[in-house]
Amino acid sequence: MALEIIYDNGKWTATHAERRCGGPNSITLGESEILRELHLRIDGRGEEKLMPDGLPHVYHKGGLAIFESAGTFATGGRQRVRTACRYGANYARLVWDLTWGRGAAVTSPVELGSALLPGQWTRLLVVTRENVASPDQWRWQNLAADTALEWRPLPLALVLERQDGTRLEFSLGFDLWRWDDGLGAETVPPSLRLTMASEGVRLNRILADKPADFQPPPAAREGEVPPLGPVPECREYRFCAVLAWLAPWMQADAPLLPVVNVPFAAHRPGLEIPSGLEPMATAIGVDFSAMPCVESYLRKQAEGVPGTLPCWEHDRVLNNAKKAVRQLAALGKKGTLVATGLTPDLCLDGHHCDKKSDRLHWDLEDLLSFSSWAKTQLGPGWRVNCPQPVGWNQLPSLAGLGLPNGFDY
Repeated sequence: MALEIIYDNGKWTATHAERRCGGPNSITLGESEILRELHLRIDGRGEEKLMPDGLPHVYHKGGLAIFESAGTFATGGRQRVRTACRYGANYARLVWDLTWGRGAAVTSPVELGSALLPGQWTRLLVVTRENVASPDQWRWQNLAADTALEWRPLPLALVLERQDGTRLEFSLGFDLWRWDDGLGAETVPPSLRLTMASEGVRLNRILADKPADFQPPPAAREGEVPPLGPVPECREYRFCAVLAWLAPWMQADAPLLPVVNVPFAAHRPGLEIPSGLEPMATAIGVDFSAMPCVESYLRKQAEGVPGTLPCWEHDRVLNNAKKAVRQLAALGKKGTLVATGLTPDLCLDGHHCDKKSDRLHWDLEDLLSFSSWAKTQLGPGWRVNCPQPVGWNQLPSLAGLGLPNGFDY
């Protein structure tokens, strides 16, 4: 039996197995399946070998539909996996908590978030750390029957497109440093592989692998069997990622009302809202990149180089932005918001992630979370439009920021 998460009377549906961990097993847009069997694999075993910790938990909260599950592999190190899929308007924020068993070795590829993309996908867009600062120079590349690609380190975002314009995005979560580290222990660093198959495109996200030249260490005691591969530290590892999808018929129209730009207050949190502003007569424009910020709130692009734009991973940035949205909600139950400045980028400041030293992260997840919260706060009577700069507007996650949540009520 399947559990279905259905958006807006069937515009898209995510399906999970009722008595299985992980997933989703399928995502369909209308009647067209775009993703099948998002899965993990450890020592050749997938979710079907996990012993579930009870039934999955499915509920709505903050405009999102949430699926949570957990299970343990009964043999081979007894690794435990907890997963959470948080569904918004056209995306899923994914979290895997992997507890690595004591003494368990990596003897084959450990996969996390691999999937089959059924159908005919014709072209590909890749956002990497090298090109993220030049979105106007991003270029699509065509997919051929013999295309086989591999990326290391993992790309920030990978977007595939069908002939009809339907797009599917695989992005990393905020925790880039975790993906870089993988499972450590001298394993092969993470990579992403794309291959063409008769049924579609296969994506294999390899979290860790056994090096080809691995040499077992000498046994510590007589009779002890040495490990057959690197042995990661026995602890919990967390990894976050984003799936997003968009069909041409899903995109919202831009507002036709004249736009009145409302600035942020210079010396206090929130907006400087002019008296008499009527949200039903005009669209309200807010540039969130113009929030006043002290230097520690800004994105740190390199060691010793201060940033110029706010990092959305910082709590104070989110709090200031939420203050602005609450002010708009207080103006009335209906209105139009044109929100700019909601575009992600890299940051090195580990303090934003509650770390004491530099940790590479980016704030795509935070922008998705904020936009869902804002739409819930404003209510169903508000239209939200979030125009993006050239390049970034090609990512489904960002192109769909203004779509209704779908799970508020």
